Amino acid sequence: CGAPSGGSAAPSSSASASSPSASKGATSPWMTYQTATKTVTLKLVAGYNSNLSGFNFNGYGNGQMVVSVPSGWKVTVDFSNQGQLPHSAAIVTTATSSAPAFPGAGLPSSELASGIASGQTATFSFTAGAPGTYRIACLVPGHEGLGMWDTFKVTSGGTPSVKT
Repeated sequence: CGAPSGGSAAPSSSASASSPSASKGATSPWMTYQTATKTVTLKLVAGYNSNLSGFNFNGYGNGQMVVSVPSGWKVTVDFSNQGQLPHSAAIVTTATSSAPAFPGAGLPSSELASGIASGQTATFSFTAGAPGTYRIACLVPGHEGLGMWDTFKVTSGGTPSVKT
């Protein structure tokens, strides 16, 4: 664990959280969840720091951050852009995907390729679908190729987690 090289540190985590009732948890500064309602809130910050020349989510890129969510859980992504350039976010199937893998799993289609401006925020929600490995990607042309993607795993059970 720890921060990626080449910039200021991002908060790190490698754990699933536990709480006395096991109904509420936080796996990092980036995620909270409630087991009873099967809901997850993921904080996703584009251009969090200077790592990868600002082409990162929460300070990570090139798949370094792994977000895991059980299938069937509702995910709300609170997305913000701290970077200098416009950025977007979506959960996609492959590096060449241009559309979200699940209904609602990204910014509105009108913003996926253009992104949102620096300082703007957006929220999107979706239900995690079929178990598998997906990508959290910026779909502004060229950004994913510069490393602006991380890993999103849909699991067949367990609790949500963020590992860096």
